[in-house]
Amino acid sequence: MHEFLEMILPAFKWLTWGGFLLGLAESFLYGVYAGLVYVPIYNFLQRCWGSVRT
Repeated sequence: MHEFLEMILPAFKWLTWGGFLLGLAESFLYGVYAGLVYVPIYNFLQRCWGSVRT
């Protein structure tokens, strides 16, 4: 698994404090980026095809 993490997270080094903190920050930022992409798409589709609330 660490080979995969080193491949997708730039400058990540396995089992060092710097690598751990950098990987943690990068993972968090990738999650924020995915949320910024996913949420507007979800909201748009929900408005178009969502159920009508009464």
